[in-house]
Amino acid sequence: MATAKTPETKLKPTIKKTTTKKVGAPGKKPPSIEEDTDSDRQKLRDDVKKLFIEKGATSKPSAPKQPKAIKTAGLPSVPTPDRVETLLRVFKDATDRKAGSADYKAEQSTASDLHWWAAREFESRHQKLRPKELSGLTAAIKASIKKVGSVDPLNHLNETPLHWSVVNKMSEVVELLVANGANVNAMAAGGTPLHYATARGGNSDQAELLLKSGADATVPNGQKKLPIVFVPPTLKKYFSQAIEDAKVHILRTAFAQGKTPTLNREEMGKAIDAALEYRKASLEYENTPNYWLQTNGVMTVRGVPTCNDCKKSFTNEKDYAKHILSVEHIVHKHRTTVESMREAKAFLEFKGIFHDVYLRNKTKEDALNGAF
Repeated sequence: MATAKTPETKLKPTIKKTTTKKVGAPGKKPPSIEEDTDSDRQKLRDDVKKLFIEKGATSKPSAPKQPKAIKTAGLPSVPTPDRVETLLRVFKDATDRKAGSADYKAEQSTASDLHWWAAREFESRHQKLRPKELSGLTAAIKASIKKVGSVDPLNHLNETPLHWSVVNKMSEVVELLVANGANVNAMAAGGTPLHYATARGGNSDQAELLLKSGADATVPNGQKKLPIVFVPPTLKKYFSQAIEDAKVHILRTAFAQGKTPTLNREEMGKAIDAALEYRKASLEYENTPNYWLQTNGVMTVRGVPTCNDCKKSFTNEKDYAKHILSVEHIVHKHRTTVESMREAKAFLEFKGIFHDVYLRNKTKEDALNGAF
């Protein structure tokens, strides 16, 4: 903040005389530059370097009106659920205009204008915004990005507006931020936006949005926890499937943008067979061993349940069926990989014939012809 000058006082430039400054104990001659040793100068350089690192200084000037970045290594480790609860209180205080609350004051000094747009309460927050509302929101978000100078400004805990928007469960804001280049893997004190989305719980739309935009579910937060840790036990299976679906979605989008398959015709054929078999295991049998056993029975060798493809024996029929339904068995059986199987599914979905091939309305050759 600029300091007002007193009208009667005129400031005159002064020259600092370094030679008159006393250093050290009384009666002791101060050290001169000539008397400095190499170790003294190196210590000074190290001290200055350390100071710059502690202050987060860089050799390049930061963008205007953008909060300074805080180095991830120096961030406090904040439990994600606790941080989410704090943000929810902040959002409520902002909506109720309780600017004097402690939680609100703690955020006010470092949160950008774009953060507060992400925290805003909308009349239609539990519904899809009407076209007029969405148009106004889009214009406001773009104007705020221009004003702040970045789509990823940081607050005191390295949180971006995307972190706040997933906690506020505003899918439209999440979509707008991602469309404008927001970093879906930005690391804050509580983790990535995906950590915040799973810790928020409830509707998983925001988590799915992040995953399909490239969020990495294998990145741990400061407490070494993955996003799936915060997913309720009954929903972990669906979250894992959402991760896989997102990977297929990203590949399918790449094909739509002109990407060519990395597999040759033979490899793609094997991968398609594996993708179709895994689809049957998860859809028709729901990965349920007992149901599979009722339909298919057991292959035995000398009375022992045995998988001939993998050359494995099992002590009981249920373990045998679990193995037959597993992705490990399926990719081994068809001599392919999980990555290739994923690419094959994305390729068929891009061509719009995955379900037709699965239902045998079209053949595998129909999918391969014209592409290889």
